This record gives sequence, C-alpha cells and structure tokens, in this order.
Amino acid sequence: METYPSAHGLASLIGYQRETLILPDYDRERGKSFQVHHAWPEYFDAARTLDATNVLPEPRRTPGMWLHARDQLSGERLDGANNGSGYYRNELAWGAGKSDERWLRWIEQVALGRASVAMHSLQDLEPVE
Repeated sequence: METYPSAHGLASLIGYQRETLILPDYDRERGKSFQVHHAWPEYFDAARTLDATNVLPEPRRTPGMWLHARDQLSGERLDGANNGSGYYRNELAWGAGKSDERWLRWIEQVALGRASVAMHSLQDLEPVE
C-alpha cells in the first residue's frame, strides 16, 4: 500500500480477492459471507467487457456492505449466452473426509488444470440485505 499511495481502494481489493479465492474450507451448502468496502463485483463485471485501451473509474465505495457467495461450481460464468453452463466446470465439493483428503480433492479440482479467475474465484455473489 505504501508503494501505491494514490490507489485508495488497494487494501479493499486485496481483501476482496482473498475472500473470493476458492479454498478447501469453502462449503457450498452454506456458502460464505464477507464484508466489502467497494463495489468490486460491479467493477469486475464492467471490466469483462473492456479491452486494455479502456480505463474504468475507481469502484463505487460501499462501506460496510456484506456479500454472500452461493457458488456450487467453479468455471465459466453461468448465463443464457452459453446455455447455462461453461466449457470448463468443477463441482465445489471436497467431501467430508479428513483435512488431508479435502486438500487433495481441492488440488485436483481447483489448483490443477485450467488456470483462470473463473476457475479459482467465487462468482455467485449477492448483497446481504
């Protein structure tokens, strides 16, 4: 943060990325709630449609806003454009075994294979009312 003092949302962005990273402790039955201070989902949705020549303004501030992740799968964003599924998908299910077993399953499903934001990040995020 000291290196980029003009990047006011940098700490918030790092926190958001830490929270959306899919890890073996993610339980797809319960989901996950976390707090954000900027509208990062809105910002990244807008960024998906731009190329490197476009610049987005800083994201909208949302102090104290909570998001809840409900992801069941990782992979391409689920929408009507691709008939409700992505080409690469993995179920976010690690089983109920010992910690070592869950970590091995997570490595197989998330860490190995195709590397992309869609495969490694929670995407189904809704504001908590």
